[in-house]
Amino acid sequence: MCEWLAFLMLLFGCDVCSFNGRAVLYLGSISGNTCPIEMVNVVPVKGVQFTLNGAQPVEVSTTSRTEGFSVAYNKEEGMVLMVSLSGAKIKPGVGTIAFITCDGSWGRIYLSNIRIVE
Repeated sequence: MCEWLAFLMLLFGCDVCSFNGRAVLYLGSISGNTCPIEMVNVVPVKGVQFTLNGAQPVEVSTTSRTEGFSVAYNKEEGMVLMVSLSGAKIKPGVGTIAFITCDGSWGRIYLSNIRIVE
């Protein structure tokens, strides 16, 4: 999904996405065995939880946008939790908040059970 499309979804709403009206979480373009998790947010975000369906993560890493955040994930269920125990926040903006590395091939992947904490 293009960043401008995510921004339009944030501004005008979307019936098929899960977001709180001030932040959108979506999958980026897969490269090899790595998939970026992208976020467009207009407010600071304290934490993110989601389930990655269609693939089993073997590693989840943060980016410069989520520096200081801790990441926990369940390989079998695909659940990912990102939170800062020091009070850091994801600043408003557009970009990658995590990279998910999976073992083997990607199936039809999508995010569900998205929770964004402001």
